[in-house]
Amino acid sequence: ADHWNLHFVSVEPFNEASSLWWTSTGTQEGCHIGSEAQQKVILYLREELDKRGLNQTMVSASDENTYDGALKMWTSFPDNVRASVGRVNVHGYSYAYGGRDKLYDAVHKQGKRLWNSEYGEGNATGLPLAENLSLDLFWLHPTAWTYWQPFDGSGWGMIESDPAKGTTAGVASKYYVMAQYSRHIRKGMQIIGSEKAETVAAYDEKNKRLVIVTRNLDKSQNITYDLSQFGRITDGTVS
Repeated sequence: ADHWNLHFVSVEPFNEASSLWWTSTGTQEGCHIGSEAQQKVILYLREELDKRGLNQTMVSASDENTYDGALKMWTSFPDNVRASVGRVNVHGYSYAYGGRDKLYDAVHKQGKRLWNSEYGEGNATGLPLAENLSLDLFWLHPTAWTYWQPFDGSGWGMIESDPAKGTTAGVASKYYVMAQYSRHIRKGMQIIGSEKAETVAAYDEKNKRLVIVTRNLDKSQNITYDLSQFGRITDGTVS
């Protein structure tokens, strides 16, 4: 961290730990850790970080696989454990299902922020990515949204590749779908409300710039945006 001048804002001790597929005969790395054990780890980690002068480094938890799983784990923690968690991380493998809004309400009530710290699927078109990113921004309100891996195979990567062989096979459509969000919704913008989950709106207060990204459905549609509350509107661009 010192060599590269990196600043770590948080440390996450778990990865989908309450999931039941972490077994001795499994084919995926991992370790099952239930609520009671997680509570002990969180308190111990917070204590050790403080002892080492890392008071500003948050403990994040628990990177559960689904929104409902994250809600169940979060509400199982007593107040002192929740107070030791600086941010709640969750993975987006419920896809279009699960109680995003319920998780947000429970976490926001405690004054915490949320990250979707891992999302991915094997559809190279990018259509599920657009759907779930839009749903997350509409219901979950994460302050960070993280894709699984940019380089991977079988439709998972934005760049189709074989990591084991060190080869690439081209750019997937998913890359350009993600770019419609990441190239235009920039750091410091505020996500503002919209009536439909298909539309993400972000506002740059400093530069007085509004960005709207709308996910198309499986057929043509007419969409009207009411911008009357912004006062004077200059001509924009469509990409």
